[in-house]
Amino acid sequence: MNLEQLDFKKIADKNDLLFIGSSSIRLWNDIENDMQSYSSVKRGYGGAHYYDLIHFTERLITNHSPKAILIFVANDITGSNDVFKTNNDLSPKEVKRLFKYCYKSIRKIHKQVSVFVIETTPTPSRSGVWDKISEANDLINSYCESKLNLHFITTRGKFIDDNGLPIKSFFISVLFFIAFGRTQGSSVSIIVFKLVFRIFHIAIGHVFGSTCTLWLFKAET
Repeated sequence: MNLEQLDFKKIADKNDLLFIGSSSIRLWNDIENDMQSYSSVKRGYGGAHYYDLIHFTERLITNHSPKAILIFVANDITGSNDVFKTNNDLSPKEVKRLFKYCYKSIRKIHKQVSVFVIETTPTPSRSGVWDKISEANDLINSYCESKLNLHFITTRGKFIDDNGLPIKSFFISVLFFIAFGRTQGSSVSIIVFKLVFRIFHIAIGHVFGSTCTLWLFKAET
């Protein structure tokens, strides 16, 4: 099913969150329950990079009138030597440049809607390039701070240790797709799942001035 056909099934209106980006969005099957304070519409696709999202952004958002748009893309810097990898890793500055292009494409269609970008989170399998991923995150964060209605959702502080490396106990060694992106050789545990959702709720609720439903996360407080 192509992107436009999905819009025949459901489009995001003024009360909905529109998620775009990696296959982690597309395969987030419990999004309605996990983000239960808000109705959500998914428009993710497999293996998203910013260098291809720039071509799909308008197709992903044109038919929608959402309360907010959330972007998650995590595959531009992986440190992978996979033989099936078709492009080299981008530099942090290239990631920022392409993110800016995507953001400007959104603003051509949705002038005032709130946009949230979810930072790329460290995983054990990508710890060797975490410095570059972190730099890309910082560059995008700085850009977000310069724009109205553009918000950066930071998550790294919950998942790295005192040495600046991913906390291994938060991850399992099975290749898995989650709300946090496709990790190569590691994925987060259910505890981290819940922590991620809490971060989303708090960030979005802060912007919209709403009281978020946080009962799901009591075990982790």
